[in-house]
Amino acid sequence: MEQPIDTNVQSSTERGGRESSNCLKTEYYLKVISNLTTPLIIGGFTIIASIQRQNVAQSHRQKDVLVRAERRVNDTEEAQIQREQDREIARLLHRELTRFQLDDGKQTAYLQRELDLQIATNKLKQECELAEKQRSLYRAQRAHEIEIAQQNSLSNLKLEDERWKGTILVKYQRDLAKQLLFVDTNGNISHFIHMVILQMRTRSALRLLDPKRRTIVVHTLHQGGLLDVPWIKQQSPLFRVNCSGVDFGPSAGYTTSRFLLSYTNLDIEQADLQYATFHSVQLVNSPTFAFSNLEYTDWSYAELEFIEFSGKLTMNYAIFTKSNFEHVTFKKIPMNGVSFQNNVNCNECISTETPLLHALFDHADIYKSKFIHLSMADANMSKGIFIGMRFEHLNLDRADFSGANLMGAVFRNVSW
Repeated sequence: MEQPIDTNVQSSTERGGRESSNCLKTEYYLKVISNLTTPLIIGGFTIIASIQRQNVAQSHRQKDVLVRAERRVNDTEEAQIQREQDREIARLLHRELTRFQLDDGKQTAYLQRELDLQIATNKLKQECELAEKQRSLYRAQRAHEIEIAQQNSLSNLKLEDERWKGTILVKYQRDLAKQLLFVDTNGNISHFIHMVILQMRTRSALRLLDPKRRTIVVHTLHQGGLLDVPWIKQQSPLFRVNCSGVDFGPSAGYTTSRFLLSYTNLDIEQADLQYATFHSVQLVNSPTFAFSNLEYTDWSYAELEFIEFSGKLTMNYAIFTKSNFEHVTFKKIPMNGVSFQNNVNCNECISTETPLLHALFDHADIYKSKFIHLSMADANMSKGIFIGMRFEHLNLDRADFSGANLMGAVFRNVSW
């Protein structure tokens, strides 16, 4: 558009002179053209600027598109990488969570098993305790039932035994009454066969009966006068019998002179007399106890005169409390542990070759007696009265004589 303008200017210059009249018109037209071209130029520049701007904008848009595309690619790659990382992290987290859950499950399962085991153990323990209580209750009940049954059985057996023994005693007393028909005025049995029958039945009855009924048998024989007869050798009804626990003393309501029950010619040879009682008994005419067992017998309040205990009998642990002895001899019989405590009198008694180990003579009254050839080791003789005593060939080791009255006592060949 600039080229036509330059051409017109040159033509105007050449025709300046010729067309002076048209000068004003030309200026006018120029002004008009100038006024028209200025906006056009401005519009052109504006268009160009717009195009430039559009191009720049297009370029910028393309750059932006490229940048955005590159960014999208980068973002996509980063997103892919991030997703990969996220997936890896998620995988690791999932694996760790799975492992943790597995460990937690194992721990939970272990704790649950422990809890179940504890519950099962406690339940089993409770069941065992309950079963044991039930068994204990059953055993206790069973034991109680057995005890009651045993008590009832024992009671029945005892009643039956009592009836049986009562029957034996009654039968024996009836037989004895029949045998007494053959006893003469001197207390002798007229026929030997009746004596043998009496001895046999007496021995059988004393063997089968208890001490209380044995005592009744012995007192029945005594009341029948059969214990006051001087029997020949082995014909005594008490020969070789079981008289353990028999009370030879006065029975209830029995009265004699000086409250003593007297036995004349008492003959009990080869008999078992353990724990027998001779309480308040008077023995006359040298009774015979040869080869009998007199251990643990009680001679309290007994009165013995001119009697000799010999013949291989035993009297260990016998008791002679409140007894009254005159001229009593103990010869070659064991008397260990005997007790003469608080006896009334022992005058001119003799103990020879008789062991008296651990014997009790404290508070005893013994006069003019002799202890010869024996051992009294560990004997207690404290506060006893031993006036006029003779101690010869004795073993008195550890014997206690504290407070004893030994006035006139003689000691010969004594070891202390």
